[in-house]
Amino acid sequence: MKLNKRSLIISIASLALGLAAFITFLVLFINSYEASGEYSYEKYDGTLMFESDFTFNQDYAIGIILGIVLISYGVYALYKVLKENKETNLALYASLSVGSLIVGIYSFQVFFKELIKCQIKNKTFNYLDYHMYLYTSILFLAILTVSLILLIKYMKKNKITIFKK
Repeated sequence: MKLNKRSLIISIASLALGLAAFITFLVLFINSYEASGEYSYEKYDGTLMFESDFTFNQDYAIGIILGIVLISYGVYALYKVLKENKETNLALYASLSVGSLIVGIYSFQVFFKELIKCQIKNKTFNYLDYHMYLYTSILFLAILTVSLILLIKYMKKNKITIFKK
């Protein structure tokens, strides 16, 4: 049986890139742990409560999610290529759409959240601190647009419908 080389290469590359992203961002996420101390207080009924505040860098969590998206596509595509020798363009376009949507919306959210926070507090917004979030969101939303166009073209070409008649 002759395998589809293009789909095989894309699936292996996606799997490798997804594993690398997942492991790297997981390690960075764990290393970004920051505890601001433990404190205790007494509740109204006399019970003593202990709590601690800790934070993680959310940017790394998005990298982990993007790694999971790439891994899931890579595993699915590799299975389809090895078992059924089928192309996985539909899954490729769908996973590109999902991954770019997640990163694009998160980046826009970070940028505009800080912009609005500065407007509310009457502070000057330092554009240089957050410009990479804006550029990243524009880039990933452009990738989303292209992947959705390719997805729609693929579905029309192969007469794939979402809704049953």
